[in-house]
Amino acid sequence: MSVVKQSGVAYPFTVVEPLFTPASSAVANEAETFKITPNCDDVREVILVRNGSSDKMVTIYFECNENAPRPTTPAQTIGPATEYVLAVDSALLKKADGSFSLVAIPPTGASLSACSFSIASIGMRQTPLY
Repeated sequence: MSVVKQSGVAYPFTVVEPLFTPASSAVANEAETFKITPNCDDVREVILVRNGSSDKMVTIYFECNENAPRPTTPAQTIGPATEYVLAVDSALLKKADGSFSLVAIPPTGASLSACSFSIASIGMRQTPLY
């Protein structure tokens, strides 16, 4: 399985602890939810790295919390060994325990067993000091 390493984080991003979450499901067509718990309050952007040896395309989306006007964010299809910048709104996505839920769906007839995700960095909205 390939691992994409973080090379550096530019301001105003906050380095987060390495998160390498392999999918546990080997069942075809079964979606899996990955729990992401950031160590900051107001998250605006997540840089997600899709790792793994699988060459299949995977569909991902975030679950929204009970205050959001819709149940999920728009779905995106992503390939392997690639970095994606995802705009997020913590007011709509953050659950009561402070976590985000990322849902991954494998292509038809495949499983997520050779796929994993890591968070390269999480962007915070900077508060001006007046």
